[in-house]
Amino acid sequence: MVRTVDEVSLTAAEADLANAIRAVDAQLDELAERERRTLGFGMRAGGAGGWFAHQAEDELDARRATLLQRRAELAAQLRHQVEGD
Repeated sequence: MVRTVDEVSLTAAEADLANAIRAVDAQLDELAERERRTLGFGMRAGGAGGWFAHQAEDELDARRATLLQRRAELAAQLRHQVEGD
């Protein structure tokens, strides 16, 4: 069963999943801001500061991949809940 936009009621499990997705989205936003600041610092610093910025960028990329994977898993769970598969 697919619900329409007019059907806005969620089960507790669906609401929990939606909240978890929003939390991951907030973490992704925070990560993007941190990346912007880190790379901005690295571009200004050059030399060793640039090297550290690139190291941090690799760590941020790994964290982003983990968060995106988690978000995809939560979205699949929510889809399963909503569609009742």
